[in-house]
Amino acid sequence: MNNRTKEITHGALYIALIGVLLILNRQLGNIFNEYLLWILPVPLILYTQNYSVKSALLVVIAGTLLAVFVSTFTTVFYVGISLLVGLVYGAALKKGRSNAELFTIAVSGSLIINLFTYVFWASLFGYSIQEDIDFINQLLEVMKFDMPNGWDLSWIIYASYFVSSLMEGFLIHMITFFVFKKMKIPFPQFKNIDQLKMPVWLAVIGVIVFPLYIYLMMNNVSSKLTEAVSMINIVVFMVSLFFGYITVMYCTRKMAVEGRSVLIVVLLIVALALCFGLVSLLYILALIGIVDGFVDFKEKIRRLKQ
Repeated sequence: MNNRTKEITHGALYIALIGVLLILNRQLGNIFNEYLLWILPVPLILYTQNYSVKSALLVVIAGTLLAVFVSTFTTVFYVGISLLVGLVYGAALKKGRSNAELFTIAVSGSLIINLFTYVFWASLFGYSIQEDIDFINQLLEVMKFDMPNGWDLSWIIYASYFVSSLMEGFLIHMITFFVFKKMKIPFPQFKNIDQLKMPVWLAVIGVIVFPLYIYLMMNNVSSKLTEAVSMINIVVFMVSLFFGYITVMYCTRKMAVEGRSVLIVVLLIVALALCFGLVSLLYILALIGIVDGFVDFKEKIRRLKQ
């Protein structure tokens, strides 16, 4: 069997498997919709790696058209985004992109699904963020639990959506890694956590989105734009928080006396929490993460040590 025949055969086999999964999903009441994002991309990533991006694009188109004929609109949307993630991820992997870029692609697919599912097309998909907020408020009242000052319940809900996106992106990334490792296919090496830095473009988005979110909240603007900005804001906030934490830990460890860095970090966190409160401490860490995206404190400390 020559390579072209294998390419067509493997593509047709993958489309056939998609069809079987979609028919089974339809018969079982779309129970697999939530799992399509980390089921469908991995085989397509492997297909893209073995063959060409153009051939994988044909598989994406054929798989999406197949979903149109045998599935509901919501399933078609999930299948289309899932296959698109597999195509973009596979193309990026074929071009030798870094782990950070691959992970970002995997997470972005889930974020797009969540953004449309819970914000833009919420009524179509049967979701309502406001109903979730009202339900949790009623539950907290029954439990006689008061939210801490400065905490926004909508942020918690958006954060849960973002965490689920991270988990799905992590599953796609790690499943692909283990499959490639098992099949002895080259895969980018993972970086040391100290080498991670917030991308400049994401820091720029943070500088734009944070003030916009504060303005919308202060003026009580209620619209789809506010919901979209809120979701983007919580995503950027949590990413900034992560990079801010890494920056603080790295800088403290490098600048502290040997053997006392952990104690100094704990004392510094406790002091900031007592002075500014826990919520303010999170904002400070997020701000540090954004500034580090422009300045790169870790690299400056490395040069000082040299």
